[in-house]
Amino acid sequence: MNMSIARTVTGRTSNDNDFGTPMQIVALAPITPIRDQNGQLYDRPTTTYYNPLLNAENGHYTATTFRNIGGIYGQWNIMEGLSFRTEAGYDVLTENDDQFFGRFTQSKSTNGFGQSDWFENIQLQHQQLPYI
Repeated sequence: MNMSIARTVTGRTSNDNDFGTPMQIVALAPITPIRDQNGQLYDRPTTTYYNPLLNAENGHYTATTFRNIGGIYGQWNIMEGLSFRTEAGYDVLTENDDQFFGRFTQSKSTNGFGQSDWFENIQLQHQQLPYI
């Protein structure tokens, strides 16, 4: 018998917006002010493009994955040169995508946006093999 369990947490970037990812800050001119004198992030019209730091500081997008893989087998040696083996296995995958973008971000509504999606995939395998 064997079994493995894994949990993975991934910080994701926003999607469906070319200038919403942190790497797109290079699209802003080097002389563009990012923050005002009070430390608040600027956005258009002060910046040429959407300031991607607004997403980084006013939202999150996290994917959490749980995966459990296992198997078991049994073998019966009937006589020399002849045996019977049966195997069973499983693979359970569960994922949660959790998103929140506050009202200061370029979200899908005027007061912010939140969404939580769940996905589950279960696979079971079984086989019986005569060995000669």
